[in-house]
Formats: sequence, structure tokens, C-alpha cells
Amino acid sequence: MVKFTSLVESINPFRPHRESHDAPPDLKDIADMNPQQILDHVHQLRLRQKELEQENIALRAVQERLRKEQLALQHSHDHFTRLYHLSPVGYATLDTNGNICEGNQALAKMIGDTCHRIAGKPFLDLVYFEDKSKFALQFQSGAHRQDVQSLEVRLMVPEQSPLSVLLEGRRVSSLGTATTHHSPDILLLSITDITRHKQVQQDLQEAKVLADYANNAKTEFLARMSHELRTPMNAILGFSQLLKADSGNFTAPQFEYIDHISDAGSHLLNLINEVLDIAKVDAGRMDFTMQPLGLRETLASTVWLTNSLALKLNVTLEELPREDLWVIADERRLKQILVNLVSNAIKYNRPQGNVRIDLSTTRQNHVRISITDTGTGIREEDYARVFEPFQRFSQPLEHVEGTGIGLCITRKLVHAMGGQIGFETILGKGTTFWFELPRAEEIQVYDDRTSIASESAAPHSPMMRTSRIVYIEDNATNRKLVQHMLKKLNHCELTMVSTGTEGLTLVRKQKPDLVLLDIQLPDIDGYEVLEQLRMDDTTAHIPVIAISAHAMKEHLNKGLEAGFADYVTKPIEMSDLVSAVARTLCKANP
Repeated sequence: MVKFTSLVESINPFRPHRESHDAPPDLKDIADMNPQQILDHVHQLRLRQKELEQENIALRAVQERLRKEQLALQHSHDHFTRLYHLSPVGYATLDTNGNICEGNQALAKMIGDTCHRIAGKPFLDLVYFEDKSKFALQFQSGAHRQDVQSLEVRLMVPEQSPLSVLLEGRRVSSLGTATTHHSPDILLLSITDITRHKQVQQDLQEAKVLADYANNAKTEFLARMSHELRTPMNAILGFSQLLKADSGNFTAPQFEYIDHISDAGSHLLNLINEVLDIAKVDAGRMDFTMQPLGLRETLASTVWLTNSLALKLNVTLEELPREDLWVIADERRLKQILVNLVSNAIKYNRPQGNVRIDLSTTRQNHVRISITDTGTGIREEDYARVFEPFQRFSQPLEHVEGTGIGLCITRKLVHAMGGQIGFETILGKGTTFWFELPRAEEIQVYDDRTSIASESAAPHSPMMRTSRIVYIEDNATNRKLVQHMLKKLNHCELTMVSTGTEGLTLVRKQKPDLVLLDIQLPDIDGYEVLEQLRMDDTTAHIPVIAISAHAMKEHLNKGLEAGFADYVTKPIEMSDLVSAVARTLCKANP
């Protein structure tokens, strides 16, 4: 009995923890129990002991899990701290008074200080004096805002230029939750150094200013070059036209000399135009009118323009494709591309050679136009230079006319219209140049050539009364040239003066039917002359035709917008001048 009593006493301390079982009997009660009852109580106590042992094991497992989570949390905290201080972006927390609670090493490095020393400082003390009011205003206005706010300011750095930074901040509670009325606010700030970015922006802005200046200077140079080169060309080509018109008074050799002068002048003018085209494409100043175009009519026009060259060099232009594919292109530039490629195929061909034009479609919904010759082909070592300016690869070159920049312009025009260009060649057998343009759906075109012909015939109808014309031009050669050209028109009286001031006086006195006006005059320019004529009620109705060596498209548009009835460019094509004068006079005197 003593053994059972000792056992009960050793187990009895667990009694307070056992809530789901009956409390064990007192020791005096055990003495009254029979052995079986004592054994039952001992069994219950052992069961409880096992339960407690299991609970103890579970408790130790929980303690171990909490220990691991605490270690992970500490590791995460250490990792965050390292990232916080090693980040290239500055971070800081500000209290409600704007004082720095904590700043990372990136911020301290930016301003040449330490994390310990900047803690407790007003952030406003770090801001460059010219930006303090801006920062203070933003800080106050966003005191209760929870959205992210951005601000660019400069920070002071000892013995250095101010540092440009981007501040991005958000107001939160110090507990890490959204701002409430029951917890103090802190401002979380990120500080990004944008000094280099600002410098790059400034450099880009300065570069843009310089580029704009250079572009304007280039445009001005092109305009001046065009004007200065076209002025002497006006005399060369103009008088050669007059000589050709009076060919009956010349011998065959003399007429041949005139042809040489005219051909050389035209060649030089083409070179001027091509150089200007390259410059305009490179400067992005060339205008394109993109529209659906049928290739059949454009190819027929190309063959007509190049047929005389083919006959001269004994080259056959094969029959054009019968199909009519349509492309999206600028009509004038497309014809320029085709004429250049077909002319090259003729010039770089062999005597009695052939030129073939083929059309096909590609998988990219483009149309490929191929021009194939039977010439000598291109050597492999010359492939890379084919589209470079002033490159020519035919042997011998003596018989080949050209400037060597046509393919360069052609490639630029094709690319500008959204296409691509290339070539295939077999040495000794020939070359195929091809280019592709976006395909277009065929559209119905109505033939209105009859009405156009009737309208165009009107300007050339004979004038029944004498028309008085005043020509204002400072260049004596140009005055003489126009005087001879207008002899083709009957019933015209031409009076010429050399300055704008003289012209205004003469026009107000004579009240002529038409004024021919040079744009660049020695005293006042043609636009001012036109404006003064329009402001005078007695001369406002008189039509004015501009005759100018400023031949770039923007000059033509500017002239027509200013109110000129027509715009004739130098070198003057006699037929263009005569047609413009006749057309304008007929409109003014129906």
C-alpha cells in the first residue's frame, strides 16, 4: 500500500492541469480503495502523463518554429538593411517636422556626409537655397496626401556643384499602415540622382539647337546655290533655245555646236537638280504625295522619255508587260526612279543590246519592278559601292554620259516611299536592278483628256488686242533673253526696268496688263513689290508672274501662296514662259 501511496504523491502535481478528467482522490481516500480502484486511478494518471508528454513535444516544436521564423526575420531584416544602404538610390524617412529620421548610405554619399550625421537634420537644410521654397511648398501641400508625389530639386554638396535629384515621396503612418488620425505620420522619400540625365538633356537640347541652325544654314545654302547656279544657266540654255528656234540661219556644223551647248547646259542643270535632291532627301525636306498609281501608264511614259537615248545607242526596249499592277507612290518620284534605272540600263548596255522591264508581286504584298540589261555586268568587288554617289563601273566609261549619283538618289527615293531596292548581276551577261513598293488596289480612272486639251488650248489662242507687259529684272542678260522669248507672242509690248522701285513707279503709271517680276532685286525683293501693288487699288487687279532662280518646291509654294498668278523658274524654258504669259493674259482678259 505504501508503494501506491508514493506513486500517487509523485503524480499528483499534474492534477491542476487536467481539466477534462475527474480530479484524483485524496490520499486518505486511497487508503479506503481496493486494489482494483487504485489500479484504475494509476492507469488514468499514466494516460494523462502521456498526453502531457505529447503536448510538451508539440510545444517544443512550436518553440523551434518560432525560433526559425525569428532567425528568418532577422535575416530578412539584415538583408533589407544591406539593400537599403547599398542601393544606388537614396532613401530617407522624414517626420512630421521634416527632420530626417533615417537616411541610407546612398543619400549620405550624394551629399558628402554620413548616415549618422544626417540623422535628425531638417531635410530642407540639404536643399539648394534656390529650391528651398519649392520643396517647402510641396512638403506642406502634401502633408496629408497618401499618393506618390514627385519633385525635382537640387541638393547642396560641399565644394561641388549642386546635385540634381528627383524626389518621390509618400506619406504613411509610422506603423507602416495608411495614414490615420491615431498614429504619427512619416514621409518615405526616394532620392534619385538625375544630374547626368539632366546634363544629357541639356546636351541634347544644345545639339538640337546646333542641328537646327546647321539645317537652316544648309537650307539657306541650298537656296543660294540653286539661285546662283541657275542664273548663269538661264542665259546658256535660254539663248541656245533662241538659236535653235532660228536654226534656218545656221550651217549644219553651227547647229551642231548649238546642240552641244544646249546638251551640256542641260546636263549641268540635271547635275544641279540631282545634288539638290540628295541634300533635300537627307534633310527630310522633300515632299511626297503618296497615292495609288497604275504602272502601265507610268512605264509607257518612261519608255517614251528614254526611247531617243535607246535609238541613239542602238539598244532595243522590249515590249512592256501587259498586266497593270498598282503601287502606292509619289507619281513624279516614281517616274524619276524609272527613268534613271531605264536610262542606266541603256547607257551601260552593249550595242544591239536589250532592256526588259518585268513586274511581279511579293509575299509582303509589294510590287517588284525589275529592269534588266544585257551589258557587261558589275564586278563583285564593286558591289558595295553601287549605290554610293559618283561611282561608275562600266568599262570603257568614255561613251557613258552621267554624273554617277543617279543610283544614290534612286535608293533614297525608294526608301523614302517605304520600299527597297537591290540588284542581281552576272559578269559579261548583264544586270537586273529591281525595286519594290507597297501594292495598291486598282482604281477606276476616267479619261478626261479631251476636256483637258480644250482647256489647255485656250491660253494659246491668239490675242486680238495688244497687251502691255512690264518686266522688273536687275540682270541685263535675263531681260534680253525674256525680250527675245516673248517675241513668239503677237500683240505684246514689253517694257523693262531693273529695280523694284522703278517697277512700282512704271506699273502705277502705265497700268499694264501683266507684270513679270524677279524675286531677288537689288533694292526691295519681289514679295514687297507684289504686296505694294496689291495694297494700291489702281494696281491690285494686275496679275503678276514671278520669274526666279529660287526653284525649290517651298519657294514655289510660298510664291503661289503670296498671290503670284504663276511662278516660272530659271533657267527659263521658253515654252513654259510663253504658256504662262499667254494663259495669264487670257484669264485676265477673257
